Amino acid sequence: MEQSLKILCIADIHGDAAAAKNAARFAQENKIGRIIVAGDFCVYGIGDGERLVQAKEMLEVLGHVLAIPGNCDCRNLVEFLDESGMNLHRKVMNLGGMDFAGFGGSSPTPFNSPIVFSEEEIYKNLRQLMETAGKGAIMICHVPPYGTKCDKTNFGTHVGSTSLRRIIEEYKPTLCVSSHVHECGGATDEIGETKIVNIGKLSEGRAIIINAPDGSFEKVNIN
Repeated sequence: MEQSLKILCIADIHGDAAAAKNAARFAQENKIGRIIVAGDFCVYGIGDGERLVQAKEMLEVLGHVLAIPGNCDCRNLVEFLDESGMNLHRKVMNLGGMDFAGFGGSSPTPFNSPIVFSEEEIYKNLRQLMETAGKGAIMICHVPPYGTKCDKTNFGTHVGSTSLRRIIEEYKPTLCVSSHVHECGGATDEIGETKIVNIGKLSEGRAIIINAPDGSFEKVNIN
């Protein structure tokens, strides 16, 4: 029988070192076995060099995590995560008896984001991951699936990935964790039997704990 594992998932740090320290403290106090960061270490509007420096600063506070990049992060962050043994982007890893499939960045945005992929690229990459992952895997994606409570803006429009939704419908993972759309942080939904959750901004104290190997999760406030 697999030993149970608590995994703290956070996202959208956006350079908030105090929030990152709160997450590290929360993980230690609650005997969390792993931390996963679902992207966006950096603030908006800074250069690639500054983005990498800021991401490294956030990682220094958090310690050894698993992570995917967000649309606001720089592309060479993935190389750094690889070298540091922390990369979950385009990878499948088994944690606590469950496969976790990670894919960062987002579908195209109007904000000139550094890490975006076409819907065709997203589908191709996610399909490869889900063919590798075992049945009932958990997906960690920065962008949420299209047409849910987890990708709806304040204007009522949906801005998630249509390809991610298609993959969920085809492969039926246990859970899809995302963030990216700040205004619906904390929202949950379902696509068929798959649970969907938007973690939300770390500065608002939002996070979730995933329990492996059953794949259940709970929303927590780490402030």
